[in-house]
Amino acid sequence: MSETAEKPRGPDRPAWRNWLRIAISVVLLAFVFSQIDLSKTGQLLASARPDLTVLAVLVALAGRFFAAFRWYLLVHGKNVEVTFPRILRLTFVSNFLGFFLPGSIGVEVTRVYGMSRTTADLALSFSSVVVERALGMIALAAMALIGLALAPPGIPPEFSVLAWLGFGLGLAGSVAIMNPTFRRWFDWLLSPRLMHPIRKRLHKFYACLDDYKAQPVLMFWSMTAAAFATLFRIVPAVLCAWALNVDVTFVHLLIFIPMRAFWSQIPISIGGLGLNELGFIVLFGLVGASADQAVSFSLMLYAVTMVISLPGAWLYVRGGLSPARGERLTPQR
Repeated sequence: MSETAEKPRGPDRPAWRNWLRIAISVVLLAFVFSQIDLSKTGQLLASARPDLTVLAVLVALAGRFFAAFRWYLLVHGKNVEVTFPRILRLTFVSNFLGFFLPGSIGVEVTRVYGMSRTTADLALSFSSVVVERALGMIALAAMALIGLALAPPGIPPEFSVLAWLGFGLGLAGSVAIMNPTFRRWFDWLLSPRLMHPIRKRLHKFYACLDDYKAQPVLMFWSMTAAAFATLFRIVPAVLCAWALNVDVTFVHLLIFIPMRAFWSQIPISIGGLGLNELGFIVLFGLVGASADQAVSFSLMLYAVTMVISLPGAWLYVRGGLSPARGERLTPQR
């Protein structure tokens, strides 16, 4: 794609929402910084071991490639013309744009939009992202439950109740969306004439989900990949903790990192900035770590994520979110 090609634009959003999320991030960060010793936090970050920091970046970068492969499995299973380089490019670009969007939900919206421009098939784009995200969340919840089952010290028993509740709601939601009764009820809600365009697209989405349900081998390998992908979230966090000499165990991070993934879904801040730091102060305080250590750990994870997103910035400047209109693929059924 030439550098002069027209770059696709995403759907317009009210500017006040973005300013509100920026303001919330600023307020949260101001509160966090009022609870810590900034000089001590800076010293912790400056004393981080460079070898472990670089290793954390490399593992996280490998995780980004693996995340693209997971998504590729789901999309390629429905449209064989979709190539891994296309998926990899969109994965990097969407994660870069996610730094400027609300929570991690903004990343998923960008992925759906970019893939729909690539495949000319909104139903496939949306269903592949939904299935990939659902499998990933179930795998993370299972990882948190494993950590809680090991009964690490300092973790309140209420965490187990919340983890099981979240796991159950995720499974229930996945089952409900596949259930014909639920679909008929939802169709009834969309029965007014003005809702017919949405209803038509929803039926295409259901058809894509049913196609996935009819491919048990594909779903098995996708679930296996989702379970394995949790390591690419946990291991960089462990390496960051080691690099900063933060006294938090691997078992604790089995719980904390999935919890971070869940609260980052809340679209109230820009890229989770401020929300992550505040959450880690609370969680690390349960195991005796200081607020300075919690914030330095959170900022280091944020920096690692930013570094591995730099290729996405370069790709976006070169060609935008998705291929030019002339390169779009035709939907397959």
